[in-house]
Amino acid sequence: MLKEDKVDNQLYQENEIDIFKILFFIWDNKYSAVISGIIFFLVGLLVYLFIFPHTQVYNVKIKYKAPTSAFMAKLNDLPFSSELDEYQISKDKVLNEFRDEFHTYEIITSVVESEYKESIEALENAEKKKFIKDHSYKYYLDDSFIRFSSNDYDQDILFLENVTNKIILKTGQNISDEIKNKFNNLIDKYDFEIRKLENEISNSLFEYDVDLKFKIIFLEEQLELAERVGIEDNQTGVLLNDLKDVNKSINMYVSDSSLPYYLKGSKYIKEELRILKKRKNYEFHIDSLPKLKSEINLLRTEKTSLISNVNSIIDQLPLQDDNLIRVDFDEAEYTVNSNNRQFIPLIFLICGIFINLIFIVIKSKYLEYKN
Repeated sequence: MLKEDKVDNQLYQENEIDIFKILFFIWDNKYSAVISGIIFFLVGLLVYLFIFPHTQVYNVKIKYKAPTSAFMAKLNDLPFSSELDEYQISKDKVLNEFRDEFHTYEIITSVVESEYKESIEALENAEKKKFIKDHSYKYYLDDSFIRFSSNDYDQDILFLENVTNKIILKTGQNISDEIKNKFNNLIDKYDFEIRKLENEISNSLFEYDVDLKFKIIFLEEQLELAERVGIEDNQTGVLLNDLKDVNKSINMYVSDSSLPYYLKGSKYIKEELRILKKRKNYEFHIDSLPKLKSEINLLRTEKTSLISNVNSIIDQLPLQDDNLIRVDFDEAEYTVNSNNRQFIPLIFLICGIFINLIFIVIKSKYLEYKN
């Protein structure tokens, strides 16, 4: 036990002697260490001033909010037609449209290119893209705040205020365009119904024309038969205006199925042929046409009224108002982060002294080796 204590005391004395040796060594070389430290300190100071200057970084967040309920009432309490009543503009819709437009970065990029035009023109293409991207994408949006980090708070706030106003205007324009698109879809429905009715009219006129031509050919054949057999007067006992089939557009006779038509006599067939051949305007002879035309006129009147009213209503919507999205730049919140680069000269000073001492130790060891 006494032997172990003696060994521990000897090791402690050796360690104590080593520490004193280091202190004495530093003291003996204090002048070279100080000179080396000063040189490295000056180098560190140059690095700090010209390469990594001390800067403050502002981490900024600016709250943005949806329109007020009173403002939303102006957007929705308007005399839209019943077909457009289902379309309501909500606060979430306005906010989502604003976020989508912001995240395209189209407006931010265009403003960066405009405001930094002179600086950008002097750069190469790759440097231009990096410059624009760095200045545009440092702004980002979350569910409640616009956030960015800045070395120049005042300038970036002015830039962001300009950009945000443009994005708000574009948001209003996008919502207005969406309403107009829904309105145009409604107009397309009117046009579809009108074209459908017009096709019905065209088909009715075509069918009537085909029936008329068929009737004329039929009558010409019956006239030839009547003349050949010498029947001039009506031999059927049925008057021309009697027993018409109201379901036939050309008013064919009920008795046609029982008696040959030429028995009506050439005199009457010629007269009917004369009347049918000079018939030009078919519209008065088709029962369904007046109703179809009336429906078309009604649809066209409703369409014209809708176009006039809705366009004026959409133009009156306060969608180009700054209050569409509320952003108060005067209430911006920020924290300041120092980059701690002021310690660069001190670090260089310590490194300079340490390197000098290491160099002296290595040099002394080398001299011992040579001797």
